[in-house]
Amino acid sequence: MRSIFVYIIKGFAIQVLGWPNSMLGRGFFYASICSLACCMSTSSSAQSIAELSELLSGENPSLKALTQQYLAMEEKAPQLSQLPQPELGVGAFVAPVETRLGAQRARFSVSQMFPWFGTLESKAQLAQARASVEKERIGDLSLELIFKLKSAYFQLYEIRQTQNILQRKSNLLDRLRELALNQIESGSGSAADVLRVELQLQALEQEVRILQNKEKQPLATINHLLKRPLSNPINTPDTLEFAALEIRPDSLHNTLLTQHPRLIGLTQKQAVSQQALLVNKLEGKPSFGVGADYIVLSQRTDADPSQNGRDILQVSAKVSVPLYRKKYEAKEREEKLKIEALNFQKEAVIQDFLNGIDQAVTAHEEAALRLSLYQQQIATTQTASRFTQATYSNSGSRFDELLQLEQDLIQYDLQILKAIVNSHLAKASIDRYLNF
Repeated sequence: MRSIFVYIIKGFAIQVLGWPNSMLGRGFFYASICSLACCMSTSSSAQSIAELSELLSGENPSLKALTQQYLAMEEKAPQLSQLPQPELGVGAFVAPVETRLGAQRARFSVSQMFPWFGTLESKAQLAQARASVEKERIGDLSLELIFKLKSAYFQLYEIRQTQNILQRKSNLLDRLRELALNQIESGSGSAADVLRVELQLQALEQEVRILQNKEKQPLATINHLLKRPLSNPINTPDTLEFAALEIRPDSLHNTLLTQHPRLIGLTQKQAVSQQALLVNKLEGKPSFGVGADYIVLSQRTDADPSQNGRDILQVSAKVSVPLYRKKYEAKEREEKLKIEALNFQKEAVIQDFLNGIDQAVTAHEEAALRLSLYQQQIATTQTASRFTQATYSNSGSRFDELLQLEQDLIQYDLQILKAIVNSHLAKASIDRYLNF
């Protein structure tokens, strides 16, 4: 008798819901869930954030580019610490100049300029300071990329755990459908109860498909950061605990100013400007040069003076005095203005960082409050569900209320999952500012 009722109800559901291949659709749904379960990683094989961050540091093309740029800038210092190239000259007299000892036939010259004392060393130090700025850019970019990695990782974890919760929801709906069919068999149930469950299962099937497609986005983001094929599998843990925060608000300002790569980079830029001021001052000093000329003479044939045809050796010295001072004065004003601008920029960055940390702490506190709330609501709702299920088993009434209570339990599980993920996202946001 029960099998006849089940057959009638299922046939009615097929006709009303328009599922000519409902069993095939259900089979697809369960196959999707099973496929998900096979793809879900166990905690022993999960790839941790630390492992992925280490891979990112070694494989990310943007970090590699900045590293090579930094190494290239380090090669600038040896180029600036050398003396200017000596000048060599050769000349021939087309119309020889006659002297007492003979006619001048050719001239050979060499000269060398010397900048003011300490100029070359200061230029090399300036190049090193500029390279240090580039080095801090590597650290700053690394923090930003790791934050993107963590965000995508936790998003992927949330999507997969949501699918697990939906699997539990599917099992729950199957039990409710079985309960409704039992009530129909006993004569106290309604076919509408079964149809409501079928509608929920149909919607659930579509949700799973959406989540499976949605999983591709964070997966592609992670693999893109790691320079791997976008569909390369990433294993996530089975469970994550609520993330704990350990920060000291009283020392945040000094910690950021002295340890964060971006702020250190701004301080290094100020050091660059200070060194540029010193170089500008030294370049405004005189530079010196020494040289020598060797002139070849031919012997006179019309007379025979003492030392006839002796060649000439001439030494010389020169001084280059920078009389036009406007460019040096303008350069000095430029660098001083840069230093002042960088002070304001540091203040703005610190305020942005403190604001970001404050928002993350607020989000973490909100996640903790929501976690506590939903845990309490689950306990209350479970009690109400047991009473309602007993009533339905006895009288066949209040099925809508029972279905809603079970739906609420699933929603609470999803909200708890979101609260846990939000706690990790808040911690990741704070680590972007404090985890150097």
